[in-house]
Amino acid sequence: MLLEVRFSPRLDPVVVKAVLRMDVEEMSIADVWRAAGSRAVETGSARPGYHSILRIVLDERRRRVERRNAIAEAIDEAWSTTGTDYEKLVVRLASTRRR
Repeated sequence: MLLEVRFSPRLDPVVVKAVLRMDVEEMSIADVWRAAGSRAVETGSARPGYHSILRIVLDERRRRVERRNAIAEAIDEAWSTTGTDYEKLVVRLASTRRR
């Protein structure tokens, strides 16, 4: 007996970009998923699975928190009286960029 295993199709980059633009912390992940599904249908691509959108949203929210923390640290460092290590600040901020 053969088992049929299905995998989610690769996410359309247009849908991923839409998710990254639309997601705000106040939106539930389910709302983002529904909106992403609508966007996928509009573009003619496959409707993404909830698990795919969940991963993207959680990663992006984590990245945004890291970015806010890095910016706060950069501001604190810039105002410090002991000297500022600008190279360290640039590296820290660059590590929070969206890939």
